[in-house]
Parts: sequence; structure tokens; C-alpha cells
Amino acid sequence: MVLSQTLALLLALSLVPVEPPSEAIQDTTNERAPDDGELTKDRKAPDYDGREPDYAPSGAVWIPRVVLFPFYAVNQYLLRVPLAVTVRFFDEKNVLTRLKSALTFRNGTIGLFPAFAVANGQRPGFGVTGYANDLFVEWHAVTMTATTDFSHNVMAVMLNSFHLSRGVVLNLRTSVEKRNDLVFYGTGRDTRESNQRRFSRDRPVGALELVIGSAARASGQASNGGSIGSSNHDLGANTSSSGVAGKLPDGNHLGMRLAVEFTNVALDCSERSIDICGPDHLKGTADDTYGMGKTGEAAYLYSGYALTRFKLLVSADSRPATKPEATGVRFDAFGRYGKGLGERSRDVDFVRYGAELSGFLDVSGGRRRVLAANLYLEMLDIINHGQVPFPELIALGGPEGMRGFLRARFQGRSATVGTLEYRWPIWTLLDASLFYEMGNAFDTHLKDFTVKYLFGSYGLAFRSNFSRDVSAQVLFAVGTERWSVAPERFQFAIATNVGF
Repeated sequence: MVLSQTLALLLALSLVPVEPPSEAIQDTTNERAPDDGELTKDRKAPDYDGREPDYAPSGAVWIPRVVLFPFYAVNQYLLRVPLAVTVRFFDEKNVLTRLKSALTFRNGTIGLFPAFAVANGQRPGFGVTGYANDLFVEWHAVTMTATTDFSHNVMAVMLNSFHLSRGVVLNLRTSVEKRNDLVFYGTGRDTRESNQRRFSRDRPVGALELVIGSAARASGQASNGGSIGSSNHDLGANTSSSGVAGKLPDGNHLGMRLAVEFTNVALDCSERSIDICGPDHLKGTADDTYGMGKTGEAAYLYSGYALTRFKLLVSADSRPATKPEATGVRFDAFGRYGKGLGERSRDVDFVRYGAELSGFLDVSGGRRRVLAANLYLEMLDIINHGQVPFPELIALGGPEGMRGFLRARFQGRSATVGTLEYRWPIWTLLDASLFYEMGNAFDTHLKDFTVKYLFGSYGLAFRSNFSRDVSAQVLFAVGTERWSVAPERFQFAIATNVGF
């Protein structure tokens, strides 16, 4: 039942209109989307599974299929077969055409869809998500989502994108967050699951961002930085500009992002533990692993803090902009300066900087089967003996790095993650990735780094592939003990997001 509901949602979301990424790859009748009219001589059968008619895998493909038989069996018989039957049935019965008329308006340029985020370890969220293309002028687009658990948590975000020219976008993002399910485990390399503390946060954010060229494809980790709750749910929400990558010419390999953010954070730790935000009442507990201020208290966190962030990211990507599945290398370097606003935050002053290096190998000759390797590194320095509120520390866990753990499971003054991932298309509408990650947070400049303190994370993720702006995601992941494959926790998440 859950699988059939998920497939139905994926098909419904596929109605969102997507601009073709480039004239060079637009085309053939055989590649038109399912349910794009009746199957007549003018519309040939769609390429449902993404393989050319003469597709014939190498005989050597049976080696990994035997070695990884459980994964192959799940992919082939539990996912591809039901998806194939469902898509063909919906196509023949014109189900999607009828849904499109009910969920989209103004010739498909405006749409509203259900949104949800469910994961173990956090409160669920249910709501609505939508888009509006060419809203006031042809180069203006809006995407938004709002969710709630109908109890305490409320999250809403709106992104206004202004396409100034090809590959240049100005984003205006506003968001409001009210959550009581955030976690803190302490800081440094030796935190434990048993250290977990919960706290509440209210946080409005306003941001202005200029995105140029290949920087539109920067990961959420590089463009946002790891910090507590930087996305709307534990599957993440990349703040890359809506649809920018699809409008880049193939020769555009360089890019840059410039952004300024304003936020005012209110914290409450009294519901679950008094020892995170206030004075150190319980010596030896989670907040003691990192000195937050000269007095031993978590300075400025009794009621919260206000902050301005200035962000810069530069990127270089050897892959064609319209073919992210091609073989190539990508490098992102980034920096963020945070300065407190107002009397209560006058001593908050810090800078974060880092880099992300990724390599991609097309192992199928353009059939979207890619082996990827990634190395992420970030550090934080305090300026003028200032303060760093614990939500602003570098954090790992959640959708971008160490996916087998909750968001912000690891926090510190420096952090690193290495990832090996294999991505492949299951069938039309749905891609999968098999991944293994190792990482942790450490003291300043990785000075206490040792390999034996690296935690592991591995699992399987599914993501719809019909649109960059609207997607559904499912994650099954395991977080391990340090330098081990023994499970420490299991993470499941399923969610939708729109363009963030």
C-alpha cells in the first residue's frame, strides 16, 4: 500500500511543467513524457525505461548482479516491475491528464500539490507545495511550501527567482520555522547517541542571493553549510536556484554565489533539558564538551540571538551543464562570515570556510549510471575572542552528509565527510543511489583528527527525476559506530520538496 501510494504521488508530481534544458538535448517524439496525448502515429510509445531500443548490456554486467544480488532483485522485481505496470496503465488511461487539469492552472504555469515529510526521530509535517512560473513577467518564478504537524511545528518557505539572463538568477528567499524536535549531542569527535538533548527554536530568515553559472548545481552542504535545521525537513531542501542549471549553456563551467542572510533565533531548552541553553547546572553533560563562553555558559542562548551571514561560493565543473551524468570533476570553495546583531549578540563573531571536491564517472555511455566520489571539508574560526551559538557550529547528519544519522548528530569547529556513491535510473520517473559515507566533527582545524574516530553511514536513496523543482525522496540508511559497520541507528525518511 505504501509503495503504491508513493508511486501515485510520483506520477502526480510529474505533471509539473519543466523547461527543456537545452536545444541540443530537446527532441525526439520517442522521449516525450508519459500521458502526453493518445498513442497514435504522431506520438510513438514513450521511452519508459530510459534505454535505447537496441540497448544490450555487456555480459560482464552479470558479475555485479551476482555479487549484489539482493539489491539487483529489489531493483528489478520490487521496483521496476510495479512501476512499469503503473506507468503504462496511467498512460493508457490518461490518468495524468485528468490530474493535471485538477492540480494545475493557467495553462500549467501554476500548480499546487500535497507536501509531507516523515522520518524517524523528528515530528512529521504535512501541508501544501506549489509553483508559479511567469508570475508577473516571463523571467519571474515563485516556489513555496508550508508544512505543520498540527501541534507545535510550523515550517514555511517562499523562493522568488528572477532570471536576469541565461545562467544568472537573483533569488529572494523568506522562511519561518517553529520546531521543538531539534537535537544536540554535544560537540567534538567523541559524542554518543546517549548524549541526545532536545530543544525548541523559532527562526525567521530573509536572504538575497545572486547565482551565476555552474554554482547553481552546488550541493546543499556547500551552498548552505552544515548547521542545525538549515533545511525544512530531514531529507533536505537544496536552496539552489530554481531551474537555473537547466538554462546554462554547455560551455558554462564556472560559477559563483553571493548571498546575505538575516535571522533572529529564539531558543527554548526547558521542555526537555535545561542544560543546553542555560547555565551549566549538570556538570559533565552534553554542553560541557565544548566551551561556549568565558563563564562556561552557553552565552546569549537564554533567549536566542540575531545574526547576519555573508556567503560566497565559487565553483568549477568540467561536465556540460546539460549533462550532469557525464564523466567529470567539480570543485566548490566557500566561505561564510557571521556577525551578531543587537546588544544581546554583540560578541557573536565568526567565519566558516571550506571546500568540496567531487568526481563523476559515467559507466554506461550516457545512460545515467554514474559512480561518484566526494570529499567535503569545513572549518570555523572565532574572531576577536567572540562567541559561537551552538546552532551555528558546523554540523553533519541528515540529507547532505552522514545520512544514517539525524541532522546535527555531529557538531564541532571542523568537520569532514568522504562519500562513495553509485546512481542509476530504476525506470522512468525514479532514480536510485547506493552510498557509503565516513565522517565526523572535530576540534579547531582538525587538530584531533584520527581515522579511528570516523563514523560510517550507508544506505539506499530514491528520488524522482522528472523535475529539478519538484521531487519526492525516500531514504533508507544505517549509521554505524566509529570505524565499524555495526549499526548504531537506522534512519528512514520520505518527503517532498519544491525548488529549495
